[in-house]
Amino acid sequence: MPWWVLGWDVVCWLGQRRFARHWSVGQLRTELADTYQIPLSHDAIDRSLRRYQQMLAARQREPQQLAAAYAAVDAVVLAIDGLQPEKGHETLSVVRELERKRVWCAEALLSRAAAAVQPLLGQAQRWAAGLGKPLRLWLSDKHEAFVRGIAAEFPGVPHRYGANHCLRDVAKPVLEADSRAKGQRRRKVRGVRLIERAV
Repeated sequence: MPWWVLGWDVVCWLGQRRFARHWSVGQLRTELADTYQIPLSHDAIDRSLRRYQQMLAARQREPQQLAAAYAAVDAVVLAIDGLQPEKGHETLSVVRELERKRVWCAEALLSRAAAAVQPLLGQAQRWAAGLGKPLRLWLSDKHEAFVRGIAAEFPGVPHRYGANHCLRDVAKPVLEADSRAKGQRRRKVRGVRLIERAV
């Protein structure tokens, strides 16, 4: 490409090894220098990896490519996830489609307030409408912004919570009963120790 230092082949080589094989930037730099006599700085590799990600994202969002990927799918299932950001730090929130296991869209958000999450859900709604496939289900955690945003943007679509949250809720009574049993057992064991000491 004009004004690029590297050719397409090297950019693709870097991206494949970084993201499929999980090579570090140091490994990439050493391999390029030792095997191919291409000396590159860490900055040049970082720039090339960002360009690779941009090209990959553009390819995955291309409408004809997306339509072909979902041609055999009857309905789509979407999930949104992200970590609660620390104060002042952006956290990546991601919408994934679970039938084809593709990331549809992502946004670095400073908060998970309803106003911040709504544009991400709106983008997912436009993708689903563009595919012309019915949306079968939404999955998320119980965060209020997700619950309200999905209800507003996708009325009538069932919304379920992730397996981790369900399993945690199912386990609560068992953990409470186990905790009570431990307390009773400790009291009995303490009584036995007093008898042993007396004997």
